[in-house]
Amino acid sequence: GHGRHLFVIVSGCVRLSSATRQGREFVYALLGPGSFYGLGNVIKGIDPRANAEASGATEIAVIDGPGFLALLDREPRLWRHVAVLLHKRLTHAMWAIRDNSVAPLAERLVRRLLALAAAAAPAHGAPVSLRLTQTDLGRMLGTSRSRINGILKRLERERLVEVSYRTIKLSDLAGLHRLAGPEVFTF
Repeated sequence: GHGRHLFVIVSGCVRLSSATRQGREFVYALLGPGSFYGLGNVIKGIDPRANAEASGATEIAVIDGPGFLALLDREPRLWRHVAVLLHKRLTHAMWAIRDNSVAPLAERLVRRLLALAAAAAPAHGAPVSLRLTQTDLGRMLGTSRSRINGILKRLERERLVEVSYRTIKLSDLAGLHRLAGPEVFTF
């Protein structure tokens, strides 16, 4: 099964999601180059519970899970790096739970856009174009596409973003960071 492999995004984008019993989809993340998924499944030896779908042209490196675990056993100091990566994910999850409980939707949206931009690893301060839909953003933040659209229109009027078909360009990263506050986490 897929639980026996670790996947690393070389280029492009992978969308991680799952569905509730009622069929409602939740998008966990859009992962860009250098990001990975499947580590927890490899460590636990189980098949993934999330769906992974390439968004456009995407190249993925597939790493053999048992071979990866054997490497970690031979080189125990590498477990520290695994722990750091998993801690980063846990911290991100805790902040997301906090944001979903208390932060206004506009602030959560701006933080998510900045986190996605950071995952794309652009040159510092350069505008970033994200290939995603407003529906994807709504599913990431547990709200409707129309509410996302209203906030994006306001951000466009403030010249912070430019919205086009399946693309959101973050034109003013510094301005978006001022709106988001200091806590922006990436996968």
